[in-house]
Amino acid sequence: MSSRSKKPCRKMGCPNLAEYPNKYCKDHSAEEERDRADRNRFYDRYTRNDEDSKQFTDFYNSTRWKKARSMRLQIDNGLCQVCKGRGLITIADTVHHIVEVKEDWEKRLEMENLVSLCRACHNEIHKNK
Repeated sequence: MSSRSKKPCRKMGCPNLAEYPNKYCKDHSAEEERDRADRNRFYDRYTRNDEDSKQFTDFYNSTRWKKARSMRLQIDNGLCQVCKGRGLITIADTVHHIVEVKEDWEKRLEMENLVSLCRACHNEIHKNK
């Protein structure tokens, strides 16, 4: 059982509560999956796979990037460096480019330009951009 509080189901008019981390109650959990799939399709169509992004998509799918990402995570012991600086131990699941790939293509694989982050810290960085 979750120690976090339950929240109202996102289905309009549903009086049930959803267990953390779900957004929908058990009766409407299929809608959560459908909504996620719809968001992913939209992102793929209009952001990830547009012609301007093809170069970046190819890069992030490349062996060179996967090796660099793995090396950065290994250097950082798989820990989020922002959380570590705050005295917290959090597993990193993202490798972030300090200088964005779109800003300087040449720095895309430089270890000094990469940092291991947890999803929350990565989202916080990009929220402010």
